[in-house]
Amino acid sequence: MNLDDSESGKHGTHWVAVRRMGNTLLYADPFGTELNGYPPAEIDIYPNRVVNSICFQEPLSNTCGYYAFRFAKAMDDFEDVPTQKEMEHALDTDPVY
Repeated sequence: MNLDDSESGKHGTHWVAVRRMGNTLLYADPFGTELNGYPPAEIDIYPNRVVNSICFQEPLSNTCGYYAFRFAKAMDDFEDVPTQKEMEHALDTDPVY
């Protein structure tokens, strides 16, 4: 998911990953919710959400696409909805914070 507004004409300043498992939405922001804030309002329609809070991306880097892809691949290993801790652990090889 590209967080740029499609009306802005920008070509992707920040990418996050979203995956639905049953009636739960998994949301991964490489900057984490502590650094980048809460998920976008578009996902508010899902009352059940699992959202990462820790940062995996260096704040001044442009590797968010890599982490979004890595999240998508890591979630393939779960048969059931992971907890926040399980989701972060699946992404955690060298967290920034």
